[in-house]
Amino acid sequence: MEEDIKTLNDFQSLNIKEPPETTFLEIIGKSHIETTWSRILAFFLDPKQRHGMKDLMLRSLFESIDRPFSFHSIRSYQVHTEYPTKEGRIDLVIESSDFVIGIENKVNALLYNNLVDYATTINNSSQKRKSYLIVLSKNNADVKEDVKEKMERLQVELLLLTYEKFLASIRRNIGFYHSHAETRYFIFFLDFIDNIEKNLHTNIYMLNDQETMKFFINNFEGIKKLSEKTALLSKEKNIAITQLDNELRKDTQWIQDITSL
Repeated sequence: MEEDIKTLNDFQSLNIKEPPETTFLEIIGKSHIETTWSRILAFFLDPKQRHGMKDLMLRSLFESIDRPFSFHSIRSYQVHTEYPTKEGRIDLVIESSDFVIGIENKVNALLYNNLVDYATTINNSSQKRKSYLIVLSKNNADVKEDVKEKMERLQVELLLLTYEKFLASIRRNIGFYHSHAETRYFIFFLDFIDNIEKNLHTNIYMLNDQETMKFFINNFEGIKKLSEKTALLSKEKNIAITQLDNELRKDTQWIQDITSL
């Protein structure tokens, strides 16, 4: 018994990481849908929208690709989703007086898109503005050398960006913007960030916790015995409840017999 108590006390002293809470996008079944992510990104990338966070996302985007940025020099600004090209659509296009940015958003799918087609569209609309095509994904996408060369000739800079790096820039900057944010949109924004985080990392929490795994390995036999005793206790409890229920039925049967006379 003392050994069982020690195992329980050791278990209670562990700081086991709990799985994160369910996000709103998980509730509605859209947690990993690229078009949903793109629309949300478009909303928060647009400083004119009512979220109140101004250029947080745009500044963070430029920082994460290590390119200079000054929002004050921008005289016009538009964000498009599903921007048409000759052969397809670019997930996001940001146009300003200074630059044109195309963003190919990859959540779970592989990069199969015709980037040269996208770059051609960006080049045709750039009018000598600085042009970028960003592939935003969980892991750096693999782009063939001939594709890179064709994009260089089109004067569209190809940039491979991971969500991890983008989120890091957002975290660094968010403190300067949250006081101006509209509460309802800020809550949704944080939930969206949590949703991205959950998609970036596997849903394996205890296996990644070395202290917890060490405890289970070192106390395997004790945990097994506790589990067996718990199962036996549960079984005996159910038997006792059934017996008590039968006894109560017997005790009340005579009342039913009298009332039926």
